[in-house]
Amino acid sequence: MYEIRPATVKNYLEATGWLRVPGVRGRLLVYKHPAHRLRQIQIPMDVEDPDFADALSTAITRLSELTQQSRQEVL
Repeated sequence: MYEIRPATVKNYLEATGWLRVPGVRGRLLVYKHPAHRLRQIQIPMDVEDPDFADALSTAITRLSELTQQSRQEVL
């Protein structure tokens, strides 16, 4: 398995029209769907956090479900 970087998910979201939620600071980025404001994806940015891998995997799974694409397709 290859290493997935937060920037990869961030770039995918931005390329597909997701909007970054302003005012969120810290160790994560939050994006909302352009047409469904309550659909959000949280991307952890702190690769040193012990929960980083689980949190990023959860974000990718959620994105996969919302877009009805496989995890591989969204990366």
